Amino acid sequence: MEKFAELLKGIAAVITAAAFAFLLYLAAPTLIALSKRISYNDGASIRTIKISGIEVTLQEGTDQLVQVVNGLQTELAKITERVEKISPASAQQSSEKTAQQQPAVRAPKSLHMSVLWVNDAPRQDAYQIGRLTDDGVAVTTATSTARATAALQSKKFDAVVTDYTRMEDGRSNPNAALDLIKAVREVKRDLPVIIYTSPDTAEKRAVEARDLGVVITGSPVELEANLRKLGILN
Repeated sequence: MEKFAELLKGIAAVITAAAFAFLLYLAAPTLIALSKRISYNDGASIRTIKISGIEVTLQEGTDQLVQVVNGLQTELAKITERVEKISPASAQQSSEKTAQQQPAVRAPKSLHMSVLWVNDAPRQDAYQIGRLTDDGVAVTTATSTARATAALQSKKFDAVVTDYTRMEDGRSNPNAALDLIKAVREVKRDLPVIIYTSPDTAEKRAVEARDLGVVITGSPVELEANLRKLGILN
């Protein structure tokens, strides 16, 4: 029991180390590309980076990295809090219960997974899109509901990731995600949809998303976790 308790205490440190390694992996493209520049007609120049073929400014890349860091910090805090609440007795009971159950078997990931990513500014999600393409997932981007609908009718997808609001036809569509979900259901009713938006919007629209049978999140960590559940990411 004492050894088990010590193991629990070490879990938080292991998680932190793993998260740090993951952050280094995410930061690598930015660090490697620091010296690249684009020149403009006015003689000014700004540093840019390319993430999975999507060109973003260094500031945009940094903002996305900060978003990922914040998401990791939030999830780490949640996990650490849960670990600290586990007593040796309850942990042993949980372990014994788990031992009596058959392990869950996840279907093997297809070699040709495909995701439709809908955002009027795909470069805002360059890191998340890059995470998919690095894992061998084919990602098709669409900047509007109309273009996404056309893609749905011409290609087969395993999941759809969409923002909540979009600029469409020159004006803001505050319910773009809802319009897209309706279009998705007309093409393939059981196609998984994940709404990836700001944390505030995710919190406000949580009940609505649940009623629609879709996932909504403002966390890049939760986004990746849901893609893993679908078998799209390893």
